[in-house]
Amino acid sequence: MKYIEELRLKTKGLHQQLEATSRASAILSPSLQPSEYLDHLRWWQRHWAILMQLERGLRPEGADPLFVPRNRVDKANTDIKSLVSLLSLPLLDDPDSPCAEPVLAPIEGSWLGLVYVMKGSELGGDFITKQLRKSLKDTPAINHLGFFERVAEPSSWPQMVTMLDQMLKEPLIRAQCIIAVQQVFAWLIAEAE
Repeated sequence: MKYIEELRLKTKGLHQQLEATSRASAILSPSLQPSEYLDHLRWWQRHWAILMQLERGLRPEGADPLFVPRNRVDKANTDIKSLVSLLSLPLLDDPDSPCAEPVLAPIEGSWLGLVYVMKGSELGGDFITKQLRKSLKDTPAINHLGFFERVAEPSSWPQMVTMLDQMLKEPLIRAQCIIAVQQVFAWLIAEAE
């Protein structure tokens, strides 16, 4: 798995920067309030929708279903509507100002890099869900964690990474993938601050 290790090493700094953003820190706060969670859920819903649209546009015909990120937008929308009702807050059509979309070259390596970030985010949702279960334990928000809860079997990540490692043997594809991961992380960092 030497090619995946190269990908991880060359994107590790940006990954750590993303995890250190104020948005990432706040959602993991033990004192997170339901209204704050709603704000974060709206942010993730909006950004995931952008990534989903970008992924669909880059996805090659006949792509392995294992590589296709799950649509978390619908679950987020359902949870947002429920939380708005439970918290007696207004349902905002566009709570934030529009954001720029990441620009990725329409090539296979870009799609693989984007998928790597998105599938990794799904995996990271497990960690976030555990923390949210603690911080939102006695609140109405506890039943509305669907965006972060993973549906796929945990074993799908190792299988996908093994397949990706084989695809990254090609130096050009590997370089494209690394650049795409860096671009997506940089975009998320800029948006999360």
